[in-house]
Amino acid sequence: MRVLIFFMVIFFGLNIVCNSQSIRFGFTVGGGISNIAKTKNIGVAFEQRNAIPNYFAGLTTDIKINNDFSFKPELYFERKGWTSKSNNLIIDLSSAPNYFTIVDSVLHADKAKLNYIKLPLNISFSLPQVIDGKVSIEFGPYIAYTISGNYSSFYGNNTSISVYNFSTSITDNNPKTGIQINRFDYGLNFKMGYELSFGLLIQAKYELGLHDVVKDQLINGPSETKFRSFLIGLSYLINK
Repeated sequence: MRVLIFFMVIFFGLNIVCNSQSIRFGFTVGGGISNIAKTKNIGVAFEQRNAIPNYFAGLTTDIKINNDFSFKPELYFERKGWTSKSNNLIIDLSSAPNYFTIVDSVLHADKAKLNYIKLPLNISFSLPQVIDGKVSIEFGPYIAYTISGNYSSFYGNNTSISVYNFSTSITDNNPKTGIQINRFDYGLNFKMGYELSFGLLIQAKYELGLHDVVKDQLINGPSETKFRSFLIGLSYLINK
């Protein structure tokens, strides 16, 4: 709750500071997919990584700087994560034809589902009028904080018999697994959109995470679990 209040104070404080300018308030919702750039772990190559549905909903503002530029802070809830699977074959070599046999395989799968409060701070540039609206390009940083979520991992053989199976939440720092979820996240937003004359804005958005989602004490260096998300969003601005 204190984190949510902190983000709301920043969001509304930015709007109060810019109150002398032309301001529009509104709502934003959207969805898409999220994944991670790369994963690594001891002895396992994550050769198959699958994106999961990503969605968000919250508040948006448009603070006009001049005819071409606007400052657009937003505050919203966002769900994101990933799934991954690796199936490593164990091969016995021999001198007889066919020279090898596949004995067994080791299956590894992991999954993360995390819920964030996010504060993007974008600068928007509007291109000349197009028919009944205008095209805009946005860019800016974001900061986010995990309010709930979990990470789970499974090791077993090809008959799904578990070698070990664990799950950790955002508040856990389990010494047995060495996995801890980073509560804070930050990165960059890239957007392109089309705003209709009555205030509806349709946007395509790419989020580039710059911070590892999890810390893995079993590996040296970063865990390389930075988010990559592609989203389609709708925003409706009032007080036009």
